[in-house]
Amino acid sequence: SNGANATMIDSDDVLLLKPAWLGGGFDLSGASRASLPAGEKPSPNKAVAGIVVIRIHHLRRGTEIGFASRFEVEMAPLTTAPGIRHLAAFITEHAENSFPRLPIRAGENVFISVTGFDSAEAHASHEAALAASPAWQAFWQAARPDLTKPAETLRLSPTSQSLVRWNS
Repeated sequence: SNGANATMIDSDDVLLLKPAWLGGGFDLSGASRASLPAGEKPSPNKAVAGIVVIRIHHLRRGTEIGFASRFEVEMAPLTTAPGIRHLAAFITEHAENSFPRLPIRAGENVFISVTGFDSAEAHASHEAALAASPAWQAFWQAARPDLTKPAETLRLSPTSQSLVRWNS
């Protein structure tokens, strides 16, 4: 809707996605938005502590389900530690866009992981630990033939009205 698009800084870079595995989407059960002081309007610029890191892995078509299955078993457990929580995983939904007013990037084939960190320092420390992990290195070495280009990493700050929480 126009109202939803108005709250987004950029609505031109869109992928159509579905959970990568059963229960792989965001778990928002019991989630509620933080209440605002009387008279205050929601602000997309008012961030809370922590960051959300989204990694977009570009894959050859037809490899996404196998990649997601291996990631769930081998990698998701490595992205859980104090101050860190695996939040969700998605793969490309190869279907017709049912909302044509929001154009999607067609022809893309991706696996996306979403991880929450209590701080940028927790993220940096975790990245260093993963880089030294033999299991992490072995996974990415085996996955190399399925990857079509380097992963994109997005670091986001959730706003006070975000339903995505991991550190509260």
